[in-house]
Amino acid sequence: MLRVQIHINFTSILDTRVVRIAGDAEPDSLNTYEMPDGTTFKHRYGDGAVKLAIKMLRRLKEPK
Repeated sequence: MLRVQIHINFTSILDTRVVRIAGDAEPDSLNTYEMPDGTTFKHRYGDGAVKLAIKMLRRLKEPK
């Protein structure tokens, strides 16, 4: 699981996560991840957590 939290000053404006539902921890593995709303997407494990977090954020709407 990877969790992303965004705070402005001490106010939380975003708290989301993604869970790997298929794949493994080999660098070239193309894994499937699922977000809390059921959205799934692919990510190459070897590309790392920051790129995974960016993919997560691109799938979200701006918090209100």
